[in-house]
Amino acid sequence: MDEADDSAAVQQRERDFELAREPRSVRVLNEALERWLTARGVSEPVLRAVQVCCDEILANAIHHNGGARDPIRVRIELGTDRLCARFAYRAQDFDPHSSRSPNTHTPISLRDIGGLGIHLLKSLTDRLDYRYRDGHHCLDFEKRYPS
Repeated sequence: MDEADDSAAVQQRERDFELAREPRSVRVLNEALERWLTARGVSEPVLRAVQVCCDEILANAIHHNGGARDPIRVRIELGTDRLCARFAYRAQDFDPHSSRSPNTHTPISLRDIGGLGIHLLKSLTDRLDYRYRDGHHCLDFEKRYPS
């Protein structure tokens, strides 16, 4: 993605990204979202929540991929009252809705590993949907704009 792509995308209500399965993709997406969403007037609290969610989803797609190397596809759509994000990537089936909520009152050293990322996504979004189709994770979330 270059600056010319960003300036043209400012007028758009949706944006597609194709990201390599490497850690730097988290930074690439977050920087592009910062420029594009700020230019579209998205508030900082919504922007930061969306960036945290994207960071968590990308980290999982990169590090828990079952050996998949194909790109991660992301689509961001701006509605009148919400932002919608869709992630699609190849990996082994894992349904985030099947995970129990972590016990956040127990000290970290005594907790089971895992589950905090899903808990974070659920707490930062207004809707979280997941489907597994033809070997691909399809994860969607919505973040409403404050009234």
